[in-house]
Amino acid sequence: MIMVNRNLAGRCGLYCGTCLIYRAYKDSKQLQRRIAERRKCKPEEIRCEGCQTVLTDGWDVGGWGKNCRIIKCLEAKGLDFCYECSTYPDCRNFHRVADYLLKRGENLMENLSKVKAGKIEEWLEEEGQKWRCPKCGKPISVYFGGCHWCGEKWLEQVKGVGPRTAERLRSLGIYSAQDLASLSAEDLAVKASIPSKTASKWIEQAKKLLANE
Repeated sequence: MIMVNRNLAGRCGLYCGTCLIYRAYKDSKQLQRRIAERRKCKPEEIRCEGCQTVLTDGWDVGGWGKNCRIIKCLEAKGLDFCYECSTYPDCRNFHRVADYLLKRGENLMENLSKVKAGKIEEWLEEEGQKWRCPKCGKPISVYFGGCHWCGEKWLEQVKGVGPRTAERLRSLGIYSAQDLASLSAEDLAVKASIPSKTASKWIEQAKKLLANE
């Protein structure tokens, strides 16, 4: 098994390796500066080594890190993960995060069930592979609409293309909005076994997305 970093086991069920703050801290000074401008803090304050270390070396600005509502709640109750709480899974704070991330392909309840089953290392290894750019292979964030390394835009960002459709297209070798925009409607219709009208709409929306960058 590949060595995994247990500090990346998010206490709410998020894989910390795909967190915006963690990726900016590890990958990009430019991203640190952009986030710092939005959060009105210093770029060096945009840092985190994962949820399991956040109380000693976490981000202490805004609603993240030591100020995260979920971490504060768990610490007050003496708990490590959300699934240990008597209000789980009906907690409002948890669902605020979980519902948002589910739309982006990260299922916190499913992740927590693996943690509860004692499969943290297996889960972390799976997530480490899952959250990589299908084009360049580098680690990515669930919060971005594309790869901050190579600039590819996710298929899910294209209007009319949902998560299931995106997965199907990727299985056909169409990994990004750029790939989709490069196809003809005829080729896409044949390759994906869809009506030409649908193919034309997807390609048009992909081109609009890229034009608005």
